[in-house]
Amino acid sequence: MSKNLSEWNKGDSWHTTDDVVMGGISSSSFTVQKSGTGIFEGNVSLENNGGFSSLKGEIPENGFSGFSGIRFKARGDGKKYKLYVKDHNQPGGINYQYEFMAESGISKIYSCPFSEFIPVSKGKLVTAASSLESDKIRFMGFIIANRQNGNFKLEIEWIEGYKENSHV
Repeated sequence: MSKNLSEWNKGDSWHTTDDVVMGGISSSSFTVQKSGTGIFEGNVSLENNGGFSSLKGEIPENGFSGFSGIRFKARGDGKKYKLYVKDHNQPGGINYQYEFMAESGISKIYSCPFSEFIPVSKGKLVTAASSLESDKIRFMGFIIANRQNGNFKLEIEWIEGYKENSHV
């Protein structure tokens, strides 16, 4: 069953982090509309060696247990984003990412199989990471990076886990 962002922990456990943690000047915000749609928007700046904004939320224990991937419906702005997840067993900054192009002005359903997520730390592939275990995912989010200077906006209508043989 799909959930809008306000249903994943009432929407208040979602937080943004920008490159200001490294001296950059990018900025972002996250708001949940009455409809439950989450709006992640802001401005990515490449000044001061910056260039990213991210959104992260905590996932209830076993929230994706038994699923093959994550599916979500979003309206984009024509920029590349990454859906990322982190499990509580991975050390340090390792997370698993799935890149997608958020089509401009169109609400679209994106299916992200766990088998296609890649382990990353500080923007670099981690070859020695263990496999992603869906039952251990405790955080998920979205990130915009890769030198995409300027304003951005991603409207996330709902998120769900899906099983390999299920169809939209």
